[in-house]
Order: sequence, then C-alpha cells, then structure tokens
Amino acid sequence: MIHQNSIKKILMMATIVMLGFFGQAAADPGMPYGHHYGWGYPMHRMHHGGYGGPGFGYRGQLSEEDASKLEKERADFFEAVRDLRSSLYQKGLELRSELAKQSPDAERAAVLQKEISELRAQLGQKRLAHFFNLRKIDP
Repeated sequence: MIHQNSIKKILMMATIVMLGFFGQAAADPGMPYGHHYGWGYPMHRMHHGGYGGPGFGYRGQLSEEDASKLEKERADFFEAVRDLRSSLYQKGLELRSELAKQSPDAERAAVLQKEISELRAQLGQKRLAHFFNLRKIDP
C-alpha cells in the first residue's frame, strides 16, 4: 500500500519538474524585441533582405547596374577566399585533433596555432579589401 507521504513526494517532484520546463519557456520567449526567430536568426534579414532586399543601405536603394556590381564583388570575394577558408577549417580540425589526444604534442599544437593565426590574418586583409571595394560601389 502506498503511503500518503510517498504520494505527496511524487506530486511535489512532478510539480517541480513541470515548473522547471514551463518556467523556462515562459521566461525566454525566444523573440525579444522581434529581432530573431529562435536562436540566432536576425529579423532584419527577413524584413530588409540583406543583400538584395528592399532594406536600408542595401540593394533596394541601388541602381540595377550597381546592384549587379555589388553581387559580382560579393561572389568574387567568396571565390577568392574559398581555399583560404577551407585551409583555416582544416587547420582548426587538426589543432582540435591534436589537443584531444591523451598526450598532445605542444610543439605541433603551437605550429598549428601559428598557421591558423596567419590564415586568419590573410582572411582579415581580404575582408578589409572587400569592404573597401563594396564602399566604392555603395558609399
């Protein structure tokens, strides 16, 4: 036979669990100030469209010629950094793999980190050049 104390304990535990789940949902609606759907999706990308949308400072205010120049510059940039990004990703995997070993090689990890830093610097320089190329099209 079940004792009343056992029933009270079970009901109290169930209540605590339910409050934990529902309290979290009520405390975090996931869309503060209308800025994103769920985690990490900016609403302004939906309303303003990023490149190509009718937003502020984007393609909507450019002539068709400037808009196509902007898209070409963007595509050229992504093509120019494709190998660099791939190398950066590969070196990051190698470093994580080295650090995950039971006895990681400190020298190898340092070499990989140096290579990663150099790749990031190269990517940063290309990104800066891309930024100024975009500003020439759309100041």
